[in-house]
Amino acid sequence: MWHLAHHALPLGYWLIHETTYKFLKYTAEPISSTIDNILQATNISSAYKGKQPSEFT
Repeated sequence: MWHLAHHALPLGYWLIHETTYKFLKYTAEPISSTIDNILQATNISSAYKGKQPSEFT
């Protein structure tokens, strides 16, 4: 029984590490890129705010 637990522990840590890594890779990366896009969009819109349309042409 102890022998099985001794091997199950590293496997459990590995599984947690793998699932956490995959979760972060496929969830956090799109979220951070979406946040970057939103920040860029708000920066652009705030930069254009207060300017007259004639300044763009």
